[in-house]
This record gives sequence, structure tokens and C-alpha cells, in this order.
Amino acid sequence: MADSKPENENAGKSKGKKSAPAGGSKPRRRISDDGRSQSRDDVVRTHAKRGTTSGGAGTNAVDKLSAPQTPSRSRRQPVSDAGDTDFHDEFRANNPHSTGSNLRLNRAIAATGFCSRRKADDFIAARRVKVNGVVVEDFNYEVDPKKDSLSIDGKKLTWKNHVYIALHKPSGVVTTMADERGRSTVMDLLPQEFSHLRPVGRLDMYSEGLLLLTNDGNLCQKLTHPEHEMGKLYLVIVRGKVANSDLTKLSQGIYLEEGLTLPAKVRLLRRNDSTSEFEITLVEGRNRQIRRMCSALGLPVLRLVRLGIGRIQLGQMGPGKWRYLTDAEVELLFT
Repeated sequence: MADSKPENENAGKSKGKKSAPAGGSKPRRRISDDGRSQSRDDVVRTHAKRGTTSGGAGTNAVDKLSAPQTPSRSRRQPVSDAGDTDFHDEFRANNPHSTGSNLRLNRAIAATGFCSRRKADDFIAARRVKVNGVVVEDFNYEVDPKKDSLSIDGKKLTWKNHVYIALHKPSGVVTTMADERGRSTVMDLLPQEFSHLRPVGRLDMYSEGLLLLTNDGNLCQKLTHPEHEMGKLYLVIVRGKVANSDLTKLSQGIYLEEGLTLPAKVRLLRRNDSTSEFEITLVEGRNRQIRRMCSALGLPVLRLVRLGIGRIQLGQMGPGKWRYLTDAEVELLFT
């Protein structure tokens, strides 16, 4: 985000008039409770009357996994220096509280990728946010991405063009950018314009289901680092009739070569003499973990589908299909 250009808006005018402060644009218009734009005088009169002061599930049915889903629109975020104007139209459409190209402060912070809007509110309340070098603690304050400079604890925030994609990885496709053995990769399923994206985590070649791709390094770290414990939901179909004791062992942890697995949530869906089907939610991502856990119990995996990552669900998106994550979904991943 570029800094505002210091200037004296009243240069050459009479000395009796005060000049505009240097180092940033004027404060943005405040939004009233009914959504209307208010000037500072309007706000003062309003609060004088009131006597107040200003302040601030994914499906588990296997047969539904192949249903197609229409991709949603791109959620492009602003880039400060590139002269890109598309994001202004998009943010105006999605931000009813915004006047013109302005954004409410918490949304502007979230759009830089620094944190979620909820966390941004905490920073604002703690007086840790500055706009053009001035501390702002008004939650309704608006900023202009084209002109204003944001910082938190002295760290300047910059606009980034982040892209977030959800892909239904089919079986037989490897989760890698390119394969030296010439096998099909997840990148082959996406348009060329997404060649700069990277998979978040991985699914082995014969596993299928939800895979996220992005160029947001902060999100990649959050979703893959063990300390964040982002739950991942899987549908597992194994050969044979799974015993209750096996389900208990899966939930409590299985000793693998590198040690005991972390506790998991397990829910039996159905079982008979030939096959069993259950859901399992993991908070870690060891290599081929579910297959190895089941193998340790003598349960060969016939099918493995990832249904969800955190609160992002695969839904009815068909194999090989992809879609953009919505603003709300991205927000959930950062929460």
C-alpha cells in the first residue's frame, strides 16, 4: 500500500484558513447505525442527541462426491503499486459499509493478509493500529487503499494479490507442482494462470478429496504447522468388519514407526462382513498416516476421501473440479 503524498491542500489560499495536515489524507466519513455516511459534524450532533460518545458439514455420502459445482468468482485482493482497479469494484460490491473505494479499517487490515478481521478488531481496540502514522481506535474508520498507509506495532502492511483455490483431487493424481516420472499432477487440473499457486499440504496419489492451493505463505504455515491443530476430516472405507476396539485404538492413537499418533475423532458410519466405512478427523499430517494406522490394525484401505479442512467442506464438488474460496471461508481459515 503506498503512503499518502504529503501536500498542503490550501496552498495559495488566505492565511486565515488552516492547511490540511501533511503525511496522509483526511479522515474518512463515518458510517451510521443505519448504514448512511456521516460527516464529523453529523456524528457530533448525533451523539449529542443520544448523550453518548463515539466508540467503536461436508457430506459423508460417497455417491454425492461426484456432483459438479459451479466455481464462484475470484476473490482478488488489492495491490498497492500495480495500479490495479478491479479490486476496488469487488470490495465495494462486498462491503456495504464502504463509501466509494474506501474500506472499513478491520477489513482493510485483513485484506493485507496480516490477520483476520476479528483479530484486526483486537489490534484496533488495543490502539496498535496507525493510519498514516496516527493511531486510530474507531472501528468505523475507513481507509482508501490507493492513498492511505497502514501499520501495526510499527510494521507497515502491504496489499497483496492472494488467491485461494479449493480443488477436488481425484485418485491417481500426485500432489506436486511437476512430476519427473510424467504422472498427472494437481496443477494439470488448473488453468495456466494458477501456475504460481502451491498446494497446502498433500494427499497421496490414491487418496482423493479436498485440497487447498494458494500463494499466501502465512496461510500455508498456519494450516501445516502442528501447533495450530487444524482438523482435517476424512471418509475411510476399509476391507473387513471393523471392531469397536479398532475404532477406539484409532481414536486414542496408533504406534507408527515415528511414534504414537495424536488422538483423533472417529465416527462409524456403517459396517458389514465385507467392508466398513467411518469418518476420522486428524490434527496432524504424517505421510500416508491413515493408511498406515489402518494397516497396523489389519484393515486395508479401499478408499480415502478428505471431506474437510477446518470448516471448509468439499461438499458436492466433483472430482477434478475447483472453485475459489469465498471471503467467509478464507476468514474461517485465519480465525
